[in-house]
Amino acid sequence: MEERPQVIMTYNEHGFYGHPDHIQAHRITVKALEMIDYEPTLYFNAIPDSVFVEWRKRWNKRTVNAPKPTRPRYRPRAETPDPDEEAFEMGTPDDAISATIDISDVNGAKFDASRRTPRRSRLLLDEDGSRAFIETMRTEWFVRVTNPKNLEGNVDDIFAGYR
Repeated sequence: MEERPQVIMTYNEHGFYGHPDHIQAHRITVKALEMIDYEPTLYFNAIPDSVFVEWRKRWNKRTVNAPKPTRPRYRPRAETPDPDEEAFEMGTPDDAISATIDISDVNGAKFDASRRTPRRSRLLLDEDGSRAFIETMRTEWFVRVTNPKNLEGNVDDIFAGYR
């Protein structure tokens, strides 16, 4: 391997919220890590439970006040749930978060990119298009999965231990 990354970030085994592409990204990343001869710091993206509580309040408020669509929208057919598959929570216990990163300096670019995606999350966008997103998405959280630098607690720098 020509590059030797010190820090790797990917999705957890559920692809964060069950998206099949994210699940596959997790699988590929984990498999690649098995093939290298050193241990980088591995982080999975996460959202603390306390943040989800606030988001759910906003989502519920918007759902109640949302106008009904004037025409039907395409909805993909739901797959038949696997009865043997365990349900999972998207949120992460607050005390399991091991990196809290302020990304407010690049949040505008993140917002612009999210607006360009075909299925941007309408739940994070408000009437003026950006205020709720920018307020909500100015922080990113991670769970440290491997810890070769023996870091303790919740760091504010994804490269903690390497700088």
